[in-house]
Amino acid sequence: MIQTERIGPFLGGSIRLIEGRGFDSNGSLVFNAFAVISYDPRTDRYSMRSYAQGRAGDFEITPTADGYTWEIPAGPMTIRYTGSAARLLPLAARGGLL
Repeated sequence: MIQTERIGPFLGGSIRLIEGRGFDSNGSLVFNAFAVISYDPRTDRYSMRSYAQGRAGDFEITPTADGYTWEIPAGPMTIRYTGSAARLLPLAARGGLL
């Protein structure tokens, strides 16, 4: 599968919207997801609301040196996602997303 993502700022940079799409070897769309990332200056944390495959969830998203991570509980396991994107998440001092 080939995975692509479109990421862009909205509301003056205070949120990021992400659309993820996965294509099979024939170019057919086999996966589609959508997420909103926001920053809460009161808690100094980022959160993500995601939608995929008829489900929705709220997750904490954590900045790393070169991107971000988030985790999804999956029964007795936890699925951890790691992404790298320049300027996806800013320094918290900016109070919003770049």
